[in-house]
Amino acid sequence: MIELLAALAISTLLIGIVYGVFTYSVQSNNKTQSHINLRQEANLIITEMRKRHQEATANYEICYDELLANELPSKQGLLLEKVSIGKTTVNQTTCKEEIDPSQALPVQFTLTDQQNHNQFTIDTVIEGRRMNESSVSVPIVKPGVCLPNSSEIKEGDKVYSSDTELKNREVDSVAQNLYAKGTLTMKNGSMITVGCNAIFEKTVTMHNDSTLLVNGNATFKDKVEIKNGKNGGGMLIKGDAYFEDLDLKNDAKLEVRGNAHFNGEFIKPDKGSICVKGQATFKNNPPTYYEVKNVTSCGNSNGIIYVLNQKK
Repeated sequence: MIELLAALAISTLLIGIVYGVFTYSVQSNNKTQSHINLRQEANLIITEMRKRHQEATANYEICYDELLANELPSKQGLLLEKVSIGKTTVNQTTCKEEIDPSQALPVQFTLTDQQNHNQFTIDTVIEGRRMNESSVSVPIVKPGVCLPNSSEIKEGDKVYSSDTELKNREVDSVAQNLYAKGTLTMKNGSMITVGCNAIFEKTVTMHNDSTLLVNGNATFKDKVEIKNGKNGGGMLIKGDAYFEDLDLKNDAKLEVRGNAHFNGEFIKPDKGSICVKGQATFKNNPPTYYEVKNVTSCGNSNGIIYVLNQKK
């Protein structure tokens, strides 16, 4: 009888431990997904505000309800609060009036996921529309219909003409192509979304859960370094990608949904993972420090390049 009771006690203890680990894992995954959702919704709001600000031909106003016009935050149980537009506090009953589209527009707000007790705060500045621009709307190009990269700057393109740094959850949305002529440094949850293609002439460094999303092709002509992606940060290229040297560490994540061309060296991996949903080509085959696996779905193991559609 004593042995039976002891066995039952041990079994109960083990079940409790397993259940606790499972519960913690589910909660952790929910919180991570919540953080990703908050960032995506915040970026959507900023994108719509930027589009309106840069298309306006006269002074205009923004009200609280207009920020939620897409209804996505409310559908996901998100709360928009602490809204400041042009240094004016905006709530459910007030608006920001007489906004001059030729001037830069400071924007701050916080999105709260009440269910998962998570918050995401945006503090950024929307560029003003130059007075000599025509009234033609800046096209927002959807993934899959990107215009090809060229040396000619088109409406909707953006150029980082010198070294650029985004930090403290700053967000930048580019309607079409991005040309980064200097180094690009992203810190502390900052985010860049590119509607079409991107060319990076110098080093790209991403820290502390920063996110780079390119809806078209991306060309990196110098080293790419990605650090710390525990809360969903990392790099996503929806078209083809061309890399030189790569340094992924501390839970860094890199996903290419088209073909990936690795023309440089891989720095010894710490905690990084790479997913290529098209085909992958390498300067060194097999690549130094990494193992290439032809798979049907991607994982998160360190030092692994998962390739879904590699030709044999």
